[in-house]
Amino acid sequence: MWSLFSITLSLAGLIMVYIDRVGLIMAIRSYSWPPTMATIQGERDTSFVLDGLSNQGPQRIHYRNFTYTFGYNVNGMDYTTRNYCFGAQVDQSSASFKTGDQVILYFDPACPAFAVVRRGIMPSQLVPIGLLVGGISMFLLF
Repeated sequence: MWSLFSITLSLAGLIMVYIDRVGLIMAIRSYSWPPTMATIQGERDTSFVLDGLSNQGPQRIHYRNFTYTFGYNVNGMDYTTRNYCFGAQVDQSSASFKTGDQVILYFDPACPAFAVVRRGIMPSQLVPIGLLVGGISMFLLF
């Protein structure tokens, strides 16, 4: 019984890691990317509402979310990006800027058109790795 569960858990983790492999590789590479200053050129409210369950019962839950456009310059060339980080929506929810704000942005020196505000591996990217490691550990222990 435990072995079937652990194999399923490991397989789910492995599939999720495979799906996000490019994001994981880019997140690791981004630790060495150089910084530059960027300006918030625009913001768009992409908040949404979902049905949820709280301690008060079923209710509609409002999730705050904004998408930003970052403008920056590298070696005399102007670029824009909407990439905040490599993680999922939940990792981006902490972003809170206004048009005209200045932020530090990290760009890929091999392709300056690709840049992020928060570099590195995000918490949501660790979930598949945790499932994979947890499933393998359960299989070996039980």
